[in-house]
Amino acid sequence: MDQVDDGILWEVVEVHLDEAEFQWSMWERGLTAPSSTVTDVAGVEARLDAHVQGLVLAAPAVVERLLAPALMDYQAHRAAAASWAWLAAEGDRALGPLCARLVEGDPPERRGIARALGLWDDDAVTSHVVPLLHHVEPEVQAAALEVLVDHGSAPREVVAALVGAASPALWRACIRAGVPAAIAMGLTGELGDDAFDLALWTGLQRRLGVAREAAWAAPERRSAAQVLGACGGERGLRVLLGALGDPRRCPAALWGLGFTGRREAADACARWLAHAELGSLAAEALAAISGLDLVAERMTFRRSDDDDDDDDDDVAPTEDDELTCPDPDRVGAWWQARRAQFDPHTRYLHGAPATAATLAPAFERASMRRRPGLAIELALRTRGAMWVDPRSFTARQRRALVGVSALRLDLTAAILD
Repeated sequence: MDQVDDGILWEVVEVHLDEAEFQWSMWERGLTAPSSTVTDVAGVEARLDAHVQGLVLAAPAVVERLLAPALMDYQAHRAAAASWAWLAAEGDRALGPLCARLVEGDPPERRGIARALGLWDDDAVTSHVVPLLHHVEPEVQAAALEVLVDHGSAPREVVAALVGAASPALWRACIRAGVPAAIAMGLTGELGDDAFDLALWTGLQRRLGVAREAAWAAPERRSAAQVLGACGGERGLRVLLGALGDPRRCPAALWGLGFTGRREAADACARWLAHAELGSLAAEALAAISGLDLVAERMTFRRSDDDDDDDDDDVAPTEDDELTCPDPDRVGAWWQARRAQFDPHTRYLHGAPATAATLAPAFERASMRRRPGLAIELALRTRGAMWVDPRSFTARQRRALVGVSALRLDLTAAILD
């Protein structure tokens, strides 16, 4: 029998919390998934919201009984879902307790709380979080700064003083905040690949010369290859085509070629379709140019069981492992039958000439892992006037694209020189 208290079926409410945690984890995963589109992720968000509303119906009792304890479970996604439900139930009144737990919590809990606070659309978040920048613990400062960057309200004079702390998390947050010294440090590669990618994109958005130089100097990195493909013009195309002959640079080059939108790039990708390790990546890039839907056209194979049995059990799966396996003969034949329809000097997005009018539909059709590339290009070409945050809820991403078709944009112009 369900436990009933004040008319609340707590076993049912506990299920709502468990399901909200699960849907939050699926949402985070979906934001970068190669097999998901924005419509797919919007469906996950709807399910997440349904379970959050189930928790809200049990407020205020649910806060003390379930939500507050969930912030001490050492689970980032559970903490995020519980924080979001707490905010949905109590609004501003939840900010004080959540910020207190942001200070006291363990790293996974802190990440989850910061994620929810960063997404919560309320100016009151800033006034509660800014004082945490003065905390003695760098990890707390980093979490606070991540929240403030999400809200676009990080105080520059305070943030600049944070650079130099021996904390990778704080370095990363300072990079996101656009601190030039932090961006330069990230571009050295000493803080890791993720920090390099973040520093490159942030530095380019702030039109820093050091970031442009880093993009041209590191085509073996996917973040750089992506920018070269989208914004490097003819020179970028040549660099990426030349990198295909270097095994170390080839994977990134195939990724970047998909953003060039050029027929010559699609031809190059087609030659890699039969490659055992890179065929899926080549097919993904070719589809981004041509508009081919591999699944709808039934041009894929199921991965064999042998593909899933890795001799090294410690090797974590990558996003590339989630790509479909193309039928190289059928995909190659499809492309050869249609390549004459593509002008060699035109850039294409999913089969349509790249213009401001086709950019929004491209965002809808692109896989979630390719959307950040489109978002970064849009930000660069509009000098920051339009920014689609690929880490935010899909409704916000779609709202950010309103009016993009009316912009006067030349999506073929090179802007990295």
